[in-house]
Amino acid sequence: MSGRDSPRAILAVLTGLNGLNYLDRYVGAATLPLILGSLSLSDAAGGLLQSAFILTYALVCPFIGWAGDRGPRMRLAAAGVFLLLLAPAGLIALAWRARLERVVRQARAFGRFVVDRRLHADLIAERRALVSEAMALARLAAERRA
Repeated sequence: MSGRDSPRAILAVLTGLNGLNYLDRYVGAATLPLILGSLSLSDAAGGLLQSAFILTYALVCPFIGWAGDRGPRMRLAAAGVFLLLLAPAGLIALAWRARLERVVRQARAFGRFVVDRRLHADLIAERRALVSEAMALARLAAERRA
């Protein structure tokens, strides 16, 4: 019996795989405070997020188990890895969209600032013109009285 086929090695591998199997369900709960903080979610939204994850997990697991018993598991594992690679791509797209929205908001605010400054300068120029006209009229009135 080789070391690879020994019952202890098989038990160790199966125990490790079982631990990894349970670990993926608890990663969300362990990182939930970080997720809530980074996405600015309330505790209620975090609870909904966790509930949606567990419900999806519970509904999908029987079908994946059935497919693993009936077909080639390597294709199923490859599809799972592919889906895991797509998830960060979706998060990256969401992050870039949020960043783009922030840039657009800042550009709009800067545009309003520039427009407000121009309007303010125009109003000051009009006020100076009105004041100088009023002073000229006051001088003319004073000269006529004198």
